[in-house]
Amino acid sequence: MGGPAVSDRDALCGLVENGVSMGTHSRTHPILDRMLLEHASAEILGSQRDLEPEIGEFSPIFASANGGLSDEVVDALTRTGGA
Repeated sequence: MGGPAVSDRDALCGLVENGVSMGTHSRTHPILDRMLLEHASAEILGSQRDLEPEIGEFSPIFASANGGLSDEVVDALTRTGGA
């Protein structure tokens, strides 16, 4: 399953420069479909705002850290461009 975890900013930027797509999954890894919509949205959009200064502009790719997403969260993120 995958390679080693990459946490170094230069390594992340190097991956992006070589065509690897990056995305986010939340700031603190909560179970998003068990949260209020506003908190779930803040987790996801916040993680995207955190990543952009590190690697530059990126596609709004999102994967739930534990697979739990409600239809409401998906709809809200689609409307705001967060996913």
